[in-house]
Amino acid sequence: MGDITLRFKQRLTAADGAFQLALLPFLKLPTARAGIGNGRVEGGIAVPINISVPGGWTFTLGPQLDVLADFDGSGRHLGVTGLVNIARQLGPFTLYNELWTNQNFDPSGTVRQYSHDVSLAWLAHAHWQFDVGANTGLNRATPDLVAYPGIATRF
Repeated sequence: MGDITLRFKQRLTAADGAFQLALLPFLKLPTARAGIGNGRVEGGIAVPINISVPGGWTFTLGPQLDVLADFDGSGRHLGVTGLVNIARQLGPFTLYNELWTNQNFDPSGTVRQYSHDVSLAWLAHAHWQFDVGANTGLNRATPDLVAYPGIATRF
């Protein structure tokens, strides 16, 4: 089991508009055992921008700023994440395809990661979504493959 991330999403635009903008602050709680997690509380904010076009397609830009614990535990530093995502809705399912990057500016050395990610989400109910995905690393600093299941609820 890894760390737990708590997120809150506040939409800033109309729910039925073709353009969507939201704020997504988050907090990572250190619940992973040593060797998997870093044992530190971290957080940040994402600002997802979605543009829907006819035919069930959605384009997403995902800028994010993170406040991360330094590797040596002595302080905090900035991390920056970005993604470009193209999604296609097919009934209650949505297929996602994206390019992702993360730049971690730790004082001990910057780590740059890049991946190609795919996922499938199923909107089982108006308030419940289940998803599975896989992220494929595009450079040596990025894990070769990360697969995951997910669940989300609206309340």
